[in-house]
Amino acid sequence: MARILSLPEAIAPPKEPPDVYRRSAAPAGAFGAQIGEAMESVGTNVLKVADFYDQAAAEQAYTEFQHGVNNVLYGDPDRPDVPGYMGMTGEEAMKARPDVQRRIDDLMQKSGSGLLTGRSQQRFQHQSRQLQASSFAQMGRHYEQQASVW
Repeated sequence: MARILSLPEAIAPPKEPPDVYRRSAAPAGAFGAQIGEAMESVGTNVLKVADFYDQAAAEQAYTEFQHGVNNVLYGDPDRPDVPGYMGMTGEEAMKARPDVQRRIDDLMQKSGSGLLTGRSQQRFQHQSRQLQASSFAQMGRHYEQQASVW
C-alpha cells in the first residue's frame, strides 16, 4: 500500500546528494586550463625579452660611458691636439684633476640617463662604478707622479 508522507518529510532535503552530483568528469580544459597555460607561456617569454632588453640597454650605456672615459683620460682620437688627462704633466695635470673627475661623473650620469628599467639601471651602475673607481685610482697615481715632478 502506498505510504502517505507527512508535510515535514515531503519538503525535507535528501540526506545525501544524488550520485549524479558526486561524479564530475569534466576535463580541466573545460574550465580554461589551455588558456591559463598559454598565458603562462606568454608571460615567461615576455620576461625573457625584457631581460634581454635590460641587458642590451645596460651594455650599450656602459660602452658609451667607457668610450667617454677613455677619451677623457687618454684623449679623443678625433681631436689629437687636445691631450687626455694622462697626457698632461706637472701643474697642468694637478689643476685639471677635479675638472676631469667631474667630467667622468657627468659622463656616467648622461650615459645611464636613458635606461628605462630599474634592472638595466642596476646593471649599468654596477659596471660603471667599477670603471669609475679604477679610473679615479689611476688618476690619483698620475696626480701623485706629477706632483713630484712639478
